[in-house]
Amino acid sequence: MLALWLWPVGKGYARTPDKKTARVMMALGHQHFAAKQYAEAIIALKKAYAAWPRHEIQFNIAYSYAQLSDKIAAVTHLRLFLKHATEVQRLGLPPILSYMLKQSAILVVQTSEATASIVVDGRLAGKGQIDKVVEPGKRSVEIRWSDKTVLRKTVEVFPGAKKAWKVSRKTKPKPKPHSTSSRQHLHWAYVVAVSSVAAVVAIAAVGTGLKTWALRSQFDDEPTLALLDQGNRYRITTNVLWGVAGGVAVAAGILAIFTRWRKAKKPTGVTLSPQLGPGSIGLSVSGGWR
Repeated sequence: MLALWLWPVGKGYARTPDKKTARVMMALGHQHFAAKQYAEAIIALKKAYAAWPRHEIQFNIAYSYAQLSDKIAAVTHLRLFLKHATEVQRLGLPPILSYMLKQSAILVVQTSEATASIVVDGRLAGKGQIDKVVEPGKRSVEIRWSDKTVLRKTVEVFPGAKKAWKVSRKTKPKPKPHSTSSRQHLHWAYVVAVSSVAAVVAIAAVGTGLKTWALRSQFDDEPTLALLDQGNRYRITTNVLWGVAGGVAVAAGILAIFTRWRKAKKPTGVTLSPQLGPGSIGLSVSGGWR
């Protein structure tokens, strides 16, 4: 296993590297690794990388995480190594790292706002954009702006593949005044239904009123107790119906005040497109919020 240990070679990066400190930490990390003290080895290796940021050190960090069975951390550092690795180094990956690479997934989320928070599975993953290693499966992704979730989507990522989701903000949100009104939750169909009931009751009241008037005329021509009783019953029914019609009409008016008459706009739009890359395939999802 120690034969796979890579030592940094060649020139440093733009800034002047502290090669002496890096080599001391590399040697210390090597000792911890040989003693199977992998957590200690990782600490020393990260200090070596901070002193001399060579991609070979990232390989050693990834290899140490692999011994701890920390797949996400191992592949995260392995990807940093592969960015600058030679073809020979790529082909010489140990089986454990090759396996972990194939069994992990990459989630990329890009937004047009650098300050937009990206939350993955309930945890803040970054701002503006992320490119991180995740476990394959369904991941819950939220875009938050000004402490409000403006977009939420369940994204499914597959082993050995990359899933990209591009989100653009078309307009910035305007603060809305707080309202306890239920106007946004009522549909115009409620008003139509209640108004229809009021109309039906009113028509019935007109009918019983005409019948009452006819019985009154008949009673004037031929007064009998039977006509008197029947006329009183129709008169009472007419009064009750007019009362009900009036109450329902008032209810329809109140509902009309709390009704949203315009159709709500759809807040998001999503576009899917295939994505190809060296050694992997994926799906790009583009969307936006208003």
